[in-house]
Amino acid sequence: MIAFSTQSGAYRAGQDAGPFVDAAIFLVILWISTRDWRRPKPARIPEDLESTAQLARKRTRVVALWTVAAIAAAVVASVIQSRQP
Repeated sequence: MIAFSTQSGAYRAGQDAGPFVDAAIFLVILWISTRDWRRPKPARIPEDLESTAQLARKRTRVVALWTVAAIAAAVVASVIQSRQP
């Protein structure tokens, strides 16, 4: 049988780090799974070079916004959790 104290500092540190670990795992999965999507196929004609570059920048911004949202959610979860008795 394993016994642990919910009053210990290590337990509290683990509880505080939990939302950030979840967010980090989500961000790694998001970044890896969208790698090909963020890099569109190269343009075959010179006229498409600029539109392809714009599309890549737009897709990277979308992933960056999801990253910020995940970090914000982790911070909010941590604050809410720290206010509980």
